[in-house]
Amino acid sequence: MNSRINLWPWPRVEDGELPVMMGKILDALWQVCFVVVARFNGLTGQK
Repeated sequence: MNSRINLWPWPRVEDGELPVMMGKILDALWQVCFVVVARFNGLTGQK
């Protein structure tokens, strides 16, 4: 099961830390998408 993790670009991640790292990545992507949508709605609302 660990062979798949060894192929990742970052250092080896234990099975216990994997969900936490994925959660941080998803949270960061969600914040970026939310900011982009908020700015897009702001630009369309002003016109």
